[in-house]
Amino acid sequence: MKKKSKISFCRIVKARVLVLATLSFLLICFLSWGLIKISLFSPTVKQYVQGKDPETVKTILAKRGQILDRNGIILAESVDAHSLYANPQALKDPEMFAAQVSSIVGVPEKTIVEQIKNEKKNGMQFTYIKRKLSTSQMQDILKIRKPFQQDFGFEDDQRREYPKIQSAASVIGYVGTDNVGLSGLELTYQNIMNGIPGKKVVYEIFVDDRVPRSSDIIQKPISGSTIITTLDYALQNLIEGILDKHIYKWSARGGVAIVMNPRTGEILAMANKPSFDLNQGHRYIDDPEYLNKAVSLNYEPGSIFKPVIASAALEEGIITPMTLHKCSGSVRVADKTVECMIAHGEQNLADIIRNSCNVSFVGIGMKLRDHMYRYAKRFNFGSALPVEIYGQEKGIIPNPKDWYETTVATFSFGQGITATPLQMITSYATIANDGNMMKPQIVKELRDHAGNVVEAYEAKVIRRVISAQTSREMKVVLKNSVQDPRGTHQANIPGMSIGGKTGTAKKVVNGEYADDKVITSFIGFFPVEDPQYVILVTIDEPHPSYEAYGSTVAAPIFKEIVQWMQSHMLMQ
Repeated sequence: MKKKSKISFCRIVKARVLVLATLSFLLICFLSWGLIKISLFSPTVKQYVQGKDPETVKTILAKRGQILDRNGIILAESVDAHSLYANPQALKDPEMFAAQVSSIVGVPEKTIVEQIKNEKKNGMQFTYIKRKLSTSQMQDILKIRKPFQQDFGFEDDQRREYPKIQSAASVIGYVGTDNVGLSGLELTYQNIMNGIPGKKVVYEIFVDDRVPRSSDIIQKPISGSTIITTLDYALQNLIEGILDKHIYKWSARGGVAIVMNPRTGEILAMANKPSFDLNQGHRYIDDPEYLNKAVSLNYEPGSIFKPVIASAALEEGIITPMTLHKCSGSVRVADKTVECMIAHGEQNLADIIRNSCNVSFVGIGMKLRDHMYRYAKRFNFGSALPVEIYGQEKGIIPNPKDWYETTVATFSFGQGITATPLQMITSYATIANDGNMMKPQIVKELRDHAGNVVEAYEAKVIRRVISAQTSREMKVVLKNSVQDPRGTHQANIPGMSIGGKTGTAKKVVNGEYADDKVITSFIGFFPVEDPQYVILVTIDEPHPSYEAYGSTVAAPIFKEIVQWMQSHMLMQ
C-alpha cells in the first residue's frame, strides 16, 4: 500500500515539473515574439533606427594631471563629472523635462525650454543643458526621470577643482569648459597635463550580442602628468594674507610679493592681489586686474634699480666702495633738474645707496653712459626671462642711439625704463648669488599618473653677470642700507643679517608722471653672508592721502614675511 502511494506521488511531481517547463517555454516564446515584433514592425523603433550608424567611435577623456606645491599639497585636480544633454528631436515634453531638472542643474526652466525648442527648429539632435555636473546631481536627475529613446542623457566629463581657491590663482591659471588650460601653468603645460585620450566603440542599435548604448574600449586613455611646483603653499598663503591686510591699510590698488632662492632660482611664493576664486575662473579670465602682475606689471622701478647701476660701476672700475660722491641737493642735466630731498654732501657708495641719492647716481650714470644699457641687458632687463610662467612682459630699455642727456640721467636712478617684479627680484638674486644669474624656476618636477618622476628640473645658471668681488661689495653696501641706524629700520630684524633697498616710483599716466600715483617697493635678502632667500614686495598706488614710501609701506611687509619664515621655515 505504501509502495503504491509513493509511486503516485512521484508521478504527480513529474507532471507538475512538466507543466511548469511547458509554461516557461511558452512564456519565453511569447516574450521573444514581442521583442521581434517591436524590433521589426514598431514604427517608433523604425524611426529611431533609421539613419543610425550601427556603431560610433567616441573619445574617452584622459585624467588631467594635478598641480601640487613642493610638499605635495594639491593646488589643482580633476574630478569625474557628467554633462547633461538633450536630443531636441526626441524630447517630447521639454516643459516637463525643464521642470524636473531645472533646480538640480541651476538653469532656469524658461532657458532650458527655449534652448530645446530653438535647437529643434534648427534640426539639431544634440544640445548641452549643463556641463560638468557632479555624480550626485546626475543621480538626482535619474531618480526623477529615466531617458526614453535617448531623449536625454549624460556624457562622461571632468571638472577642474582648485581646493585652495584663491591661492596663487594667477600663477596656477584656469581650465575652461572644454578641459583646455586658458592661463597660467594650466595653459603652459596643457599638453603635458592633458594626457592622451582613449577611444571606445558605442553600439547605437542591436549588433550581434551587443545591446544599444553598450560599448567596448579599443584604446585606453593615458593620464596626464602631474606638476610639482616650487611653491610652498604655507608661505604663499601667509604672504597673500599679509598683502591683503596692508593693501587694506593703505587703501592701495593691489600688490605683488615674490620669494626666491637665489642659489637655485626656485620661486617659493608668487603672490598677486587682488586675486580671484579659480573655481569661478571664467568670471575673471578677461579682466586685466587679475593678471599675474609679478610677470606682467611693466613699471618704472625707481630707486630699487640703483644697485644694478652701482654693480655696473663697480664692475667697470669707474668707482670703488669708498669713492666719494658730492651732492649739493640738485644737478642740472640739459633742460631737466634732478633733485634730492636734502643736500647730502660727500658720501661713499654705502651712503648714496642708503640715502637713495639721485644726484650722486646721475654722476655715476654720466660716467657709465652706454655701459648702463649693456649691464641692464646682462641683468636681463628688456628681455623675457626663461621661465615657464604665462603672460610675461619684457620690460623696456631704450637703445643708446635714442638717448638724450636726460635719458642718461634718469636711467641711472630707474626712470625712463620699465621692468617687471620678476626681473627686479632676479637682478637682486644675481647680486646675492656671487654674480651668477640663475634661471627662475616655478616647476620642480613632472610625475606620471603612477607617481614616477618623468622629469626633474635642476638649477641652471643663465650667465655670470658680475664678479664675485663686486657681489661681495654690493652685499655689504645693501646690508648697510638696512642695518645702519640711519637705514631702512622698518626692514631690520635684530639678530638677522639683512640687506636690501627701497624704491618709491611715480607712475606714468597719459605720458606724464602723476604725483598722486606711486608704486612703493622693497627688495631684500638674507642672510647677507650666505643668502638663501630674496623677497620682493611691491604695493601699487597707496592712497595719496598717506605718506607712502618704500620704507613705510613695503619694508614692513618684508619684515613681517621674514619674521614668519624665521619662526616656521628656518627652524625646520
